[in-house]
Amino acid sequence: MRLYGHSPRPIVASCRKRQPDANRTGRFVALLQVAEREDFCDKPRLLDLRNKIADPRFSAAGYRQIQNYVGEAVALRQARIHFVCPKPEDLPNLMDGLLAMHAKNAALRGSAQPVVTSSVVRAAIVAYS
Repeated sequence: MRLYGHSPRPIVASCRKRQPDANRTGRFVALLQVAEREDFCDKPRLLDLRNKIADPRFSAAGYRQIQNYVGEAVALRQARIHFVCPKPEDLPNLMDGLLAMHAKNAALRGSAQPVVTSSVVRAAIVAYS
């Protein structure tokens, strides 16, 4: 199966279930606690946060440059795709819009509820995908 010209096999293979590393889990929980107190919603901080969370092999200076999928292996060299993430070339515009929406909400002193904001973001992703 090929979508967007890339085979999903490497992504599916890299997502196989495995026991999480205790140190990595601890770092993730600590970052969640920091996220309750600090605003990470600007490009440099988001990228830094992503690099702290992600496996070091996937660390990057910018938004991803490859197509991602969410799916599962169903047979040797076959995958069932559940979700196709936005194309890499669309990410800068999508992220600029997300960050602008966050900044506008912050300027309004957070009057937009998080559920409303996340619903708008999700709708945009679905419409854009």
